[in-house]
Amino acid sequence: MARLHLKCENYWLIIKNDNDDSYRSAAWYFKLESAKSLIGGHIYFHNRKSEPSYFGGQVIDAKQILYEGKNRVEFKFKKLESCKGVSWEGDNTQRAWHSGFLT
Repeated sequence: MARLHLKCENYWLIIKNDNDDSYRSAAWYFKLESAKSLIGGHIYFHNRKSEPSYFGGQVIDAKQILYEGKNRVEFKFKKLESCKGVSWEGDNTQRAWHSGFLT
């Protein structure tokens, strides 16, 4: 299953949608094609790479948005309790803010 770990401190980029029980997280710097490969997979949010995820879910959509004049990606996802408490995997270099798209 496709998965992506993101460094996102304290719910900074996570917003609950008012019209349903989904969430969105926006302004990520990814190519849209790569982001769409995550649909059906899991997304995990971490304060630090050394800490387990505090939030996450199953990605149901990825779309391009304009953020501060630049193309960015917004993920829409359904919260899953099973995506909480998951250890970081993937790129663990000091400057990494995401794991890379894992399969």
